[in-house]
Amino acid sequence: MKKFLSVIISLVMVFAISVPAFAASPEENIPQSYALNIDGEVITFEEGEKVIIPLELTEEGKEILADSTGGVQPYGAVSFPGDAGVLTVWGEGTRFYWSIAMAVPATSFTGFVSGTDLTTGFSSGTAAVSGFSGSCAVGHSSGHQYGATISGTAFLLTVPVAKTVSNWIYWRA
Repeated sequence: MKKFLSVIISLVMVFAISVPAFAASPEENIPQSYALNIDGEVITFEEGEKVIIPLELTEEGKEILADSTGGVQPYGAVSFPGDAGVLTVWGEGTRFYWSIAMAVPATSFTGFVSGTDLTTGFSSGTAAVSGFSGSCAVGHSSGHQYGATISGTAFLLTVPVAKTVSNWIYWRA
């Protein structure tokens, strides 16, 4: 009898909760129209429509894109400028790469790379690294998305002269 009564009560509760959902009137979906003015040119578009707007590099951005040798960065590289230099990081495959162009005298760099497999949510751990450029494995599976960051300090002999700025990148292996 207890089971029968609990089943009846459960069914009554399910119907009581679901009836208001069926009785609700559907909301009207009226598409919104937008206008965007860029340098005197007006672009109109509907809600949900994609608009492609090109971006141009500033002079500072062009300087950041060049590494310390004046070359071009790898595809997908991101630069993090600071008053002591520029940290450039990128991911390729399952590896995280960094390059540091110092604007102040420094003889060494030591730090840590922390990575995460964003596809699975598992941490790749933290690895001790050294040198103004290098790479570190942050995963093992191609096709996964990875994220990583580097933190550390540059030294002039034994005196710390600079530390990394906040940085985080992600990419698909």
